[in-house]
Amino acid sequence: MSNLIANLLAETKVNPALLEIELTESTFIDQTNTIITDIHALKQLGITLAIDDFGTYYASLSYLKRFVFNNIKIDRTFVRDINKSKEDRSIVLAIIAMANHLGLNVTAEGIETKEQLQFFRDHFVFGVQGYYLSYPLDKEACTQLLMKNT
Repeated sequence: MSNLIANLLAETKVNPALLEIELTESTFIDQTNTIITDIHALKQLGITLAIDDFGTYYASLSYLKRFVFNNIKIDRTFVRDINKSKEDRSIVLAIIAMANHLGLNVTAEGIETKEQLQFFRDHFVFGVQGYYLSYPLDKEACTQLLMKNT
């Protein structure tokens, strides 16, 4: 995997720092030894790495020590009821605190309300995704949105 990506980066002349690869927790279950080598090679290329859907599958905290991730993406299942569920709020706050102590960035997925967005702003999480901000866009619509907000 890492050789293919290295070749594509060289061919397209894309700065590796502009690329973030997201790996779901389930990626690690059966391929731990193989994936460790690839992840370290990708990191050496300068690519940003994220654990997607953190906390929803296998959730071994040993991943955070063994792999060189830059970003933890909190799954929308914890975000959905963040303002109603004490349990979801506690889990999210623990993930944020852990990530901060490990020097990892945090992204919250599934932001669908102003209140959810405010919760994460209040806790200094500025990486957010969700329909409240924008529905998926094609290239043209995305370009227009970016131009409008610059």
